[in-house]
Amino acid sequence: ETAVEQARRALDDAVLRAPAEAVVTAKSVTPGQVVAAAQPVIELAALSGLEAVFQAADDPALREIPGRRIRLETLDIDRPDMTGTVTEVSPLVDPETGTVTVRARIETQAQATGLLGASVRGHLQVARDDGVVVPWTALMRQGQGSAVWTVDGEDRVALTPVRIAHFGDGTIYVAEGLADGQRVVGDGSQLLYPGRRVQAAEVAP
Repeated sequence: ETAVEQARRALDDAVLRAPAEAVVTAKSVTPGQVVAAAQPVIELAALSGLEAVFQAADDPALREIPGRRIRLETLDIDRPDMTGTVTEVSPLVDPETGTVTVRARIETQAQATGLLGASVRGHLQVARDDGVVVPWTALMRQGQGSAVWTVDGEDRVALTPVRIAHFGDGTIYVAEGLADGQRVVGDGSQLLYPGRRVQAAEVAP
């Protein structure tokens, strides 16, 4: 093997080739820098299979939406609404925000590079069950489930398991576990224990 062939092979080994059509989204090295084997050099975003990623309030109704069509509206760039298909709803809830990750595959591929990093809003109708409405501050955790403190006729509290239908604006819709008109503790739940006597607070009109 001649020196020319060795130099040509060394040069060819230094060329980075993308496995598919993509754009560079990040660089981790500078020109002339010596890199080690398997060291990350650049990050790529493929121009096929774009997806939208949302953080949505945890709601049992979300478990039924994988495979559903969703309308996507861009917020920071001007382009027509797009359509997508929900591909995944994460089973893990963020303990700090109470949200889950929802992913949708974008079906519109025209000028896909302009969508990278864009903010979008998703629109999807979901079925909701009727339920007893309580303030979100009443919600407690009991093991792996949800519960609220209920008040009996002697003004004593008990932790009652509930099944949440969905969340509203500052409210929770309880599908099972509460009867219409049943009293619950809406604030100060962290100070309670089973059997503790409580008194209704005066609420200004």
